[in-house]
Amino acid sequence: MFDWLKRRSDGGELPAYSEVWERPTRGLPPDLEKLEAGEKYRARHSAIEQDLRSTPLRPMDDAVMFIALIGADRKGVVTIPAPDGGPACIPIFSSPIRVADYVRMLLSHGTRLNFLTLSPAGLVDMLTDLRRAGVGTLTMDRCPRCNCFATLGSESAKTPDDVINIWSIFKAGELARLELYLSYARESARAGRLDLARQVALETAAHVSLEDPRVHQMLGRIAVAQKDRKLFDEAKRFLRYRKLEAAERELDEAMRSGSPGF
Repeated sequence: MFDWLKRRSDGGELPAYSEVWERPTRGLPPDLEKLEAGEKYRARHSAIEQDLRSTPLRPMDDAVMFIALIGADRKGVVTIPAPDGGPACIPIFSSPIRVADYVRMLLSHGTRLNFLTLSPAGLVDMLTDLRRAGVGTLTMDRCPRCNCFATLGSESAKTPDDVINIWSIFKAGELARLELYLSYARESARAGRLDLARQVALETAAHVSLEDPRVHQMLGRIAVAQKDRKLFDEAKRFLRYRKLEAAERELDEAMRSGSPGF
């Protein structure tokens, strides 16, 4: 397996939260589920999606922004069964961290893989070739801890603009959920409901984003409030992996002062 999938150039392994590893899913509180099903959330999702499709946030057609897994011999793209039993599906990822997390969770230990980076235009070309081989669907940033995942027919991605629109739908869902969940966790922590804040923050790390530093800062501050050194060290390890030294120092100061600063 390419070291890129598991390790950074500085030799650090992709970290993990022990609680997530032991219990990948813990569910959401009913009032948060209700918020996610509400009109305000849907409006926010739509607004983010439109922003991502528009200048200056819209990626260029030739920007390298996607990753596909391929065989170690650089022959054959890794595909997965579609959840509805339809045509084979290709998982596409938008960041190295998402690929690394997917590989360690769902692929057999020792599986030898390579990777292919793609622009929107390059992804169109690859999907065209794959349709001829019977691979008719794609999914982006599949959560490795969920049994179900959304797919789209690859015939809907015939131009770079199509691909960017598809990416914007998936990415907007991630960003809208991230905002909602972190806001809920913060408000819960400020109200003294630390166990609830911890539950939601861990669910965010497990199912929404392992790469956004705000998730790890939130878990680190919850650890300060609960005097949980193990969780604190795990949150710091993620920030160190991302080389976010200022964020690490902020958590260290919160621990020294005993003030989580939600």
